[in-house]
Amino acid sequence: MDIGFSNNIYDNPRDLVGCIEGIARQFRAIEIEIAEEAQAAIFDASPCEYAQIVHGLRTLASCRRLIYTVHAPWFGKYTDFLSDFADERRAAVGLLMRSLEFARDIRAGVVTFHPGKSDKRENSALIRILCNTVREVARAAESESITLCLENMGAERPAYPVFTPAEHITICEEIGIRVCLDIPHIASVYPVFEDMTEAISLLARHTQYVHLGDTVLPHHKHIPIGMGNLRVLDALNVLTNAGYRGYAIVEEFNRGYTPDQYWWSTISFRAKFLSQQQ
Repeated sequence: MDIGFSNNIYDNPRDLVGCIEGIARQFRAIEIEIAEEAQAAIFDASPCEYAQIVHGLRTLASCRRLIYTVHAPWFGKYTDFLSDFADERRAAVGLLMRSLEFARDIRAGVVTFHPGKSDKRENSALIRILCNTVREVARAAESESITLCLENMGAERPAYPVFTPAEHITICEEIGIRVCLDIPHIASVYPVFEDMTEAISLLARHTQYVHLGDTVLPHHKHIPIGMGNLRVLDALNVLTNAGYRGYAIVEEFNRGYTPDQYWWSTISFRAKFLSQQQ
């Protein structure tokens, strides 16, 4: 398993290439989240500006042997795959398609997305809507040899649906996608460690990608690893023992913590994780 880092820790700055170059000083697996200023830099760029971004990222990847993944926009306009309005769902599909095209252009192998807003509807209805909405993107991702991953949502954010492991598996098998397993999210839903590890074990064979961080249980909060009480190393060991060999990316900062705290805690955690693998 390769421990990596996201530009999201720096609040998605507009200088995308410069930010990734900085992250590449320590990390090979890098997530590019399309949000805030980074979203404008990518999606509002002129053809020339866009070509420069793609060239810069591909050059960095070649020189530093980097592995990119892409996190599609998840908040704001055109991100709700569960909207009651067909035009809003089509707009969300369009934005995810653009994220897929960006991933193809920079040779990223994974695109992660959030499901949208629940509006207090039953999960069975939401699953039906989500599968019908995203099916087209799933086919496009497969044709580009890109893995499309649905991220599991956490507790304490009532606008977003929380699917059970079985429901995530149903979605994956229905439309041919995979899970982005967010460890702090699943810990906030299953704060008892044994319950969390059971959920992780159920999702492991459908998991292609992992989001990493610490939290203060039972809260949904991504903080630097080692500053909470989540058993992060043990959670990863559950995945490793189930055969997961992909990427685990530290992402989603919280106010009150600095990027440096996320940076150094991740480096320290990675060393601990690697030492136990030897």
